[in-house]
Amino acid sequence: MSIFAIIPAGGVGLRAIKNNLNTPVDHIIPKQYKLISGLPMIMHSVKTLSDCADIKSIHIGISDSDEFAYELELPEHCHLHTTGGLNRADTVLNTLLELEFTQDDWVLVHDAARPALKAEDLQNLINTCLKTGIGGILASKVGDTIKGSEAGSNLVARTVDRSNLWQAQTPQMFKALELINALKGATDSVMDEASAIELYGGTVQLVQASRHNLKVTWPEDFEMMESMLKGSDVKEGPDRSDISDRTDKVDRTESSNGLYSIRVGQGFDVHALVEGRPLIIGGVEISHTHGLLGHSDADVLLHALTDALLGAAAIGDIGTLFPDTDPKYKDADSRKLLKEAYEKVSSSGWNVINIDSTIHAQAPKMRPHIPAMIKNIASDLFINEQQINIKAKTNEGLGYLGRKEGIAANVSVLLAKR
Repeated sequence: MSIFAIIPAGGVGLRAIKNNLNTPVDHIIPKQYKLISGLPMIMHSVKTLSDCADIKSIHIGISDSDEFAYELELPEHCHLHTTGGLNRADTVLNTLLELEFTQDDWVLVHDAARPALKAEDLQNLINTCLKTGIGGILASKVGDTIKGSEAGSNLVARTVDRSNLWQAQTPQMFKALELINALKGATDSVMDEASAIELYGGTVQLVQASRHNLKVTWPEDFEMMESMLKGSDVKEGPDRSDISDRTDKVDRTESSNGLYSIRVGQGFDVHALVEGRPLIIGGVEISHTHGLLGHSDADVLLHALTDALLGAAAIGDIGTLFPDTDPKYKDADSRKLLKEAYEKVSSSGWNVINIDSTIHAQAPKMRPHIPAMIKNIASDLFINEQQINIKAKTNEGLGYLGRKEGIAANVSVLLAKR
């Protein structure tokens, strides 16, 4: 007997995204890849499932156009499947059909948008289902008063008795072959695995879980979930009872009118051009007779960007974080360094508003490679490509840059406090 976990992640999650109506859907970052507490939201679910010793492997169903999932740092027993369908049921079924099961195997399906799953709730669900042999779901009793209305009306028609109402959560755990058969007969009314099992004539048991296992559905849910994952759902102001003796500093950039705080950062980097080195700028390898000399891959654009991000968040610089005296950074991929630095920036509560940059190079031509550079940065920082601008300038033959002795880059970034 084995237990497999599936995370359906084939959608975009438009309800959770504050989207400009003029932005094409294919330019929107799916909500499961938005950063929460320094990690893409889906990675919180992956970590909780991965830490459970009873789960043999984890399988994520993604769209065939998904360009973000491949940037995730997944554990060895977590696998990506391009099995995204028209809806959740299709994605789960398509993923199940790529796996092999015995009669005794179980499958556990969890939402990518429920990052606050508690390990004890997960274990309780597994233990309960294995003990009884009956599939089940995590759920919490409805605590709020529920009102009903007639179709098309915003007037209260009735108060619903909540004494036997439960709010369904995930994971939802069932025998694998039973779930496959149930999903094959699913209709458009099926909203989750439990409803497919119900329609199939199966039995579903309710396993009490924490009410904190919420699904991120609306834009405002991100801030609430960020607070929950940091251990508090209430933002408290500074203690001003004895402000004259305080050694901690109040962040004076925090506004009192509820608007975002804004920070500007700037970064600059320059490296010498030498023979026998690859030329890598913006994560793109460019064919040229010379490459940039450095301890890492010497990517001037990403180094300047990393410094700008760290500077805006007031958490140091690239040389402090990744010293060139440390052998582990020898020939390091600057995209990995950028992602590691941005995790620290995001963990401090900052989001990127926009990036503006300039590459200074007499040769080779940078312009043909700029779209690929923008794509790399957008993927690494989980932002839209429209938030990034890269310009290329020659030095008109002047100075060390004009003599083709080196290449430089400067970057400005704008961050907003969540």
